[in-house]
Amino acid sequence: MTDTTRPAWPYTVFADQLRTELARHHDDRMAYDHGRGTGTSVVTDIAADARQRMALSESIVERLNQVLDGERVRLAFGDEHTPSSEEGIRALATDIIGIYADLVSWGRMTLGCRVEERYSLLYRALANLVRSPLQSIEDFTEDVTERATTLDQELSAGQPPSVTFSLTLRLTIDDLDLAAYNEALREVTPQRRRWFRRR
Repeated sequence: MTDTTRPAWPYTVFADQLRTELARHHDDRMAYDHGRGTGTSVVTDIAADARQRMALSESIVERLNQVLDGERVRLAFGDEHTPSSEEGIRALATDIIGIYADLVSWGRMTLGCRVEERYSLLYRALANLVRSPLQSIEDFTEDVTERATTLDQELSAGQPPSVTFSLTLRLTIDDLDLAAYNEALREVTPQRRRWFRRR
């Protein structure tokens, strides 16, 4: 049961919920890291399938804007006019990790695609595009936990807080991962033959 008499309880609840939800997906994350895919989808139209998978991953990432909507955050954590809502805070944390879970699932499903050998490197590079967003959510969880712990200790002791609480989270593809994907895509994309006229 949450001790709502502690002044930093909204932050510790948020951190606890993030860690709890993240732990549920530890095994899938490890499987993704070790290249173990799921599913047995046979892909024949490589270009179309890659575009669809890219679009799906982007739609998963874009959900973060809805999850961290300013009004939703205000209603969860409260302000001078609105009390904090434990249910809202836990739902917020759960939805953030829901994005994480869907990205892991996307990555493993991409790894599990059955393609011709010459396309296998492309699909590994495609699956790698979510490595940075996953790491960002893990880092966010760690940062929130550290800040919540510090705030709880300081406020409970009647001390002024030495840290602020931040919900800043950006999910972006790593430049090197994107470059590797584009290079793999060039390797399997038919090049147009160029004809040169003799002078």
